[in-house]
Amino acid sequence: MTSIKFSNKNLRNKTHHHIFSALLLANCVIASLSATSQTLFTYGKYAVSKTEFLTAFDKNPPATNRKKAMEEYQPLFINYKLKVQDGYDKRMDTLPNQVAELFNYRQQLEESFLSQQANTDKMVKEAYERSRKDILLGHLFIAFDANDSASVLNASARAGDALSQLKAGKPFETVVPLFSSDPETVSTKGKVGWITVFNLPYVFETAVYNTPKNGYTPVIKGSNGFHIFKNMDERPSPGRVRVAQILIWQAANGGDPQKSASKKLADSLYSALQKGAPFDQLALQFSNDRSSFGAGGLLPEFGVGEYDPEFEANAFALQKPGDICRPFQTSYGWHILKLVGKQAIPDVNNDPDALMILKQKVENDNRAKQARENFLKQQLDKMGYKQGTYKQEDLWTFTDSALHNVPAKGIMVQNKTFLFSVGTEKVLAENWVLYLRGINNGANAFGRNSYPVLWDQYVLQTTNNYYRENLEQYEPTFKAQLKEFKDANLLFEAMDQKVWSKAAADTAGLRKYYMSHAGKYVWQAGATALIVSASDSSAIVMFRNKLLANAQQWKTLADVYKATIVADSSRFEYSQLPGNNGQLPVAGSATALTKNALDNSFSFAYIFQLKPSGDVRSFDEARGWVINDYQQVLEEKWVQQLRKKYPVKINDGIWQQVLKVN
Repeated sequence: MTSIKFSNKNLRNKTHHHIFSALLLANCVIASLSATSQTLFTYGKYAVSKTEFLTAFDKNPPATNRKKAMEEYQPLFINYKLKVQDGYDKRMDTLPNQVAELFNYRQQLEESFLSQQANTDKMVKEAYERSRKDILLGHLFIAFDANDSASVLNASARAGDALSQLKAGKPFETVVPLFSSDPETVSTKGKVGWITVFNLPYVFETAVYNTPKNGYTPVIKGSNGFHIFKNMDERPSPGRVRVAQILIWQAANGGDPQKSASKKLADSLYSALQKGAPFDQLALQFSNDRSSFGAGGLLPEFGVGEYDPEFEANAFALQKPGDICRPFQTSYGWHILKLVGKQAIPDVNNDPDALMILKQKVENDNRAKQARENFLKQQLDKMGYKQGTYKQEDLWTFTDSALHNVPAKGIMVQNKTFLFSVGTEKVLAENWVLYLRGINNGANAFGRNSYPVLWDQYVLQTTNNYYRENLEQYEPTFKAQLKEFKDANLLFEAMDQKVWSKAAADTAGLRKYYMSHAGKYVWQAGATALIVSASDSSAIVMFRNKLLANAQQWKTLADVYKATIVADSSRFEYSQLPGNNGQLPVAGSATALTKNALDNSFSFAYIFQLKPSGDVRSFDEARGWVINDYQQVLEEKWVQQLRKKYPVKINDGIWQQVLKVN
């Protein structure tokens, strides 16, 4: 399942414990009310059911003392509901940022939901199992003209005849030349080479992997021909390989002298390599592969079914890094390969990164699309799909007429003819024609025989669009998740407007609060000091040594090293000094150099003067703490206003029932 990221909205100074409670609630609450549930409390004209409260609470149940936890949770839950409702009543959900974030989240959630419903995880497991086995593929292809029904019928008959001969025991290599329309497979007597997962379209891959060794698939109809595949052999997958190559190019129509010269050069290079000549230098000098010779012949890592079969066979035959194969020939010329490394198929059950890569491949492959299409077809009845009353041949005749601007007579289908409906959306014949013109960029080159396939695509696309746009109507889980996110995001907006940004911007209010509570903002024991940090260990060591030698010139020294070190001079408490290790520092000394494991940076502190505890911080020194506390004051005032705006009435009888729930 695709992971869904929560809003990354800047929370600024949201450190108060009430904020964390609100965020917890935002992630937990499912706002859908059950009509049959008993009302636990009301706030103004709104009601919250017993079921909704318990659902939210049980998202993070306590380990012990459930009753006490519920009693503590209740006022936080009520405050959460009041804040969110205030946001809705003030139409904060219509703000551009709220609309955009909900839209983006919905798109992510749609993808995740549809993948889950289409059981994409099952397809990932299937792809992994197939990746562990390669199949030596045989292929017989019989082409047809999709716009010529006679051609399609003839090809179908020939394909059936070919399969009958194969099942009767006639050798594959004999049948292929008799029926195949593909000159390349005729020349190889049907042998394609080794294939693995993702090498073929999913429908072909599935047919091949469901066919036993030496067996044949049924006849499979493609877009331009019929296919019969043979499972010629099987083997465990060799994984992936990386090689460097020297390619001696040879023209396909080159004469014997050129062919002889190419082979002679390849043999001489192989001999030089056997004597210790550097592979990369020979590749740079002699290889005709423009994409790799500049890198010493190094090619990207590849797996089965990506290159010429002969090329792959020689690459995978190499055993140890550094091994070099004898020159061999393909249609491109003569190759010499050097093994760089091999990688086995990773076990996705124990490798999260490999699993994520495989999931991405499945999502990007047509198999995931097909799974979603199958799922959508199953939803047609749920969405109230209804077919119009008309003759299909009349629709095709109308389509020809509309696309080619040729009048049609004697048909019942016209522009406004109802074709089908899904949910509340009705599709007319003119909509179908607009779709065809859109996908063909205005060129009316469709053949009549392609209409049924295009029609299926159109119905599916229309269904998909409608289903996505109306998921809330059909999927309660989706609706609940979307509402949960919307409420949480709205809470952030309301808190930001009423508390967070308001507190930070109200300098007069902050100063007034500070003057009334200055005594609580006192320094613990510490020192005036210079804290120095850098990512370069040698630079910070050099700076530290020079600072110890002449601390009075620290500003000049810091300016000299400003490209490599960061220096901050201020008053700090002992716990803030890096390298202090809980010891009482000495004025005129430096703490030990310490390394930060998170970012591999280094830091130390130089002590100018020790400071006792008890000194009152100035407003600027205490500003962060003042903002924190002032936010709490604003939030409490806001909640008091909300409780007047939305009077809360708790149903004590239902509440006692809730407290008794185990």
